[in-house]
Amino acid sequence: MNPIMKTVLITAFVLPAAVACGQMLDPSFGTGGMTTFDAGGQEAPTSAALMDDGRIVVAGWTNTALFLLRYTLNGQLDPSFGVNGVVMPTEGSGITTKAWDVVVLADGRIIVAGSISSSGLIHFLVRRYLSNGDLDMSFGSSGQWVSSWSDIEEPRGIVLQSDGKILLCGRTTLSGQRGCVVRLDVDGTLDTSFGSSGMFQFPIASPISFAWSMALQTDGKVLVTGDSNWGDDAWCLRLTTDGVLDGPFGTAGLITITDANNYDSGFRLLSRADGTFFWMVWRSNTMSNGEVDLYHVDNDGGYLPYGPSIGAPLATGNEAYSMHLDAADRLLVFGDELIGTSNSLFLARNAATGDPDASFGTNGALQDLGSIVGAYCREMMVRPDGDVVLLADRHDGPTTDVLLMQYTGIPAGIPTNAAEALVSVTDLSDASFLIHSSGPPIDHIRVCDGLGRAVLEQEGDGDEMMIDLHDLPSGWYFASLMIAGGRIDRKMLRP
Repeated sequence: MNPIMKTVLITAFVLPAAVACGQMLDPSFGTGGMTTFDAGGQEAPTSAALMDDGRIVVAGWTNTALFLLRYTLNGQLDPSFGVNGVVMPTEGSGITTKAWDVVVLADGRIIVAGSISSSGLIHFLVRRYLSNGDLDMSFGSSGQWVSSWSDIEEPRGIVLQSDGKILLCGRTTLSGQRGCVVRLDVDGTLDTSFGSSGMFQFPIASPISFAWSMALQTDGKVLVTGDSNWGDDAWCLRLTTDGVLDGPFGTAGLITITDANNYDSGFRLLSRADGTFFWMVWRSNTMSNGEVDLYHVDNDGGYLPYGPSIGAPLATGNEAYSMHLDAADRLLVFGDELIGTSNSLFLARNAATGDPDASFGTNGALQDLGSIVGAYCREMMVRPDGDVVLLADRHDGPTTDVLLMQYTGIPAGIPTNAAEALVSVTDLSDASFLIHSSGPPIDHIRVCDGLGRAVLEQEGDGDEMMIDLHDLPSGWYFASLMIAGGRIDRKMLRP
């Protein structure tokens, strides 16, 4: 035994090794790992995004207007944004706005994809906000872009291209009720070089089609998914960078799932660097209670083996919206399910084969997250250290509130192995911690701040290491311990 004294300032809170099982709400986030926003009315969250510095931006809508919230890393509303962390504009008389999706730029500016309605007409609305929550008046017309093709134009998803151009998906009634994709230039003007004068309309011959979400492939091509015939058929198509159907993909650019006995809807897409992608499809024979199936699709639109055959149903759940692929090709999914008469939240993880990951939760799922009754999944975000932030719509009687939860220790992107169980952390109650390995000796430790910058490096020398917390500024830090069996990560907060 050779304990080494160190001036590693990390945090007054260290997660025990048992957290690696992924079943612990982060007590340093909000109150007991959760935070809610209730302005006294109907606050319906729809989307969220992580900033580069770890803060969280949430978008949604009230009875009359869209809203944005920004949270600090510890789950508190950020007073430097809007009014006490909240942007909730007052719209003109008879005007209603909703936010459906949000992205954050590297400089902290925020782009919101939403809708604006008045006198029975609904149009695409895109607004760009500065990092302090003010409208960016250099974008579009006085900070926003509004579509004007038809009576009904509803967006759902937004994706940024590598050149900063903005892709939107949803539906339009310009030529029947059809799903569509629209592209804007960086300055918030319509990019008429895309599709037909800035818009691509889906060639789906059915009463109505809707595009729910998109994903970009590494070559810039655009994957889009949704449903047609009022949710009867699920489809996925691919567009070239010019906004036209990519003929070699599937059949004339399109793949579909049609089942006369089921409602089928394409919900989400997750693109991989090798050109393949995951396609999340909701399937039901009741239109209210179904299952979530996951498909692994190759670059040509063909199905790859995944799960029992081709499509792998999740271990649990009736609905899901978010996916994350970790370094071991395990797919983490956030969703909700009906338990009794109320909805509750779950996380499920599939192994690389598509089968439920037996090492995660119970039979591949963590159910009844937070013991919250009446909650519906909206977004999942995974931090660089592996912590998972979940956004949900919490029903509280006749109203809805914003719910954020942070789970810590879930290995979603951080390489882990059996060595995890060999390392323990003991709080010595004097702002220092003793790290002990009952297996291979500790080779190295690196401590990074909340932006991922290394602030301390230390070589190990034995099976124990002392960490002192006195010499670094207050804030979040992440310690990576290297031993012969792999890497173990711990998140800590210096108050």
